[in-house]
Amino acid sequence: MTRARLALAAFAAILLSSTMLAQIAPDDLVITGAGWGSGWDTEIELADSELGTGTAGSVFTVTGLTGPCPPTCDSVAYSVPPKGTVRILLSQALPAFSGLLTLHVTTDTERPLPVVRARIFNGAIPGQSAEIPVFRNPTLAPRSFPVLVFPGLRRQPGTYSNLILQSLGPVRADALVEAFGPDGRLLGSEVVSMPRFSSEPVVLADVASRLGADQVDGGQVRVTNASGQILWGVLATISSDGRLAIVPGANP
Repeated sequence: MTRARLALAAFAAILLSSTMLAQIAPDDLVITGAGWGSGWDTEIELADSELGTGTAGSVFTVTGLTGPCPPTCDSVAYSVPPKGTVRILLSQALPAFSGLLTLHVTTDTERPLPVVRARIFNGAIPGQSAEIPVFRNPTLAPRSFPVLVFPGLRRQPGTYSNLILQSLGPVRADALVEAFGPDGRLLGSEVVSMPRFSSEPVVLADVASRLGADQVDGGQVRVTNASGQILWGVLATISSDGRLAIVPGANP
């Protein structure tokens, strides 16, 4: 074997071992803006990791129930075979929780994270769907988002943007929400409070109008973390022709 091939083999061995070491403890992915009801549903696809060894875990939401939750009422287990794929329909997996939810995809100990895709769709209108960003839980990784920036803010006849925010911290989170036009002009602002560990994110419907803008095309929303808690969110824009677009506030 040549020196170059030996180096490549050594690098591959290091990469594989570091990937497996990173998965000794359960890991967690977060999906904000999922949900079902009123004709809408969410489809989640879980594919086996790059290791090709199969994986297992659960998809769950954090509930606000004061008492014990009946078995599996707030979670559904998954098991992905080696190099396989599993599909979950949220209305069937979590029938007790309709509306918007923040979901977690976690793994069993010593199991790798699957590769996850999430899509929200309207069953009554074919083609009205959008991908939902999936990202690594920043409470388990060295990432924080002091400012979230959402491009694509729109408000026109029949077209509007909804801001969906979620706190991932253990205490109430406060954030400054600001809307700007394409030229950087401030359109309005509001301080928003989010409860701790809530299964339901905070939704600012038609956020441009809420902040005082009658019309805007291609502006942005900026969310500044004012409490030190970890925040995440998406901006969902519904167009007059039925199209749906969902963008995150940072690169996942």
